[in-house]
Amino acid sequence: MTSENRGYPLRNPHPAADGNVWNWAQNSTLGDKNAVCAPASESELQQLVAASRGKIRVMGSKMSPGRMLKLVEQGDTLVDLSKLRGLIAITDDSATFAGGTPLHEVYEILSGIGRMLPASPGVIASQSLAGALSTGTHGQGLQQSSIADEALSIRLVLADGSIAEYDRDHKWFPAVQLGLGSLGVLTQVTLRTTPSVVYTCFKNAVSADTLEEDLLDWNHN
Repeated sequence: MTSENRGYPLRNPHPAADGNVWNWAQNSTLGDKNAVCAPASESELQQLVAASRGKIRVMGSKMSPGRMLKLVEQGDTLVDLSKLRGLIAITDDSATFAGGTPLHEVYEILSGIGRMLPASPGVIASQSLAGALSTGTHGQGLQQSSIADEALSIRLVLADGSIAEYDRDHKWFPAVQLGLGSLGVLTQVTLRTTPSVVYTCFKNAVSADTLEEDLLDWNHN
């Protein structure tokens, strides 16, 4: 297969000192490292967004395709939310996390109190919570939802720097759930939680002759 018809760039390891920000797959540059801003608080993020005269991309863990995050014009900004992370509040059946919290921290914190998300987790737990929601990340299995489906309310910094909160009763909530970063910067999300359940995973090799029927049976089991 030639590069002309491959349809995607190959992984391209690069020197750490090349001055560029690369996506997670290391096959696309996102912009100059000097274009990255990492606000230490929500209020600092508000000021950054309100003062920006260019476009803003929220890079999360940089796992989205490079074209979604790539800066185009001078003055565009890559926002790093890694300092806005951690558990903010918890109730008997919900937990509120900062948007920059990595998924593995979400799972570790919930597991520590015997709770878990009803959604099946994705494969890569280094994603940020905001990124996982905004891109529709999901695991697998029948009756399983995406992580965004477990959001009860979402808090955003809008383009003018103001704060907006959306819950499941708001008519725009479905758009905010999977906004791809286009509606604002997601700073907090309240997630539905349930008692943690321990599953046992069995792995074995089988014939693919009846795979179509087997997949349905395995998921039911």
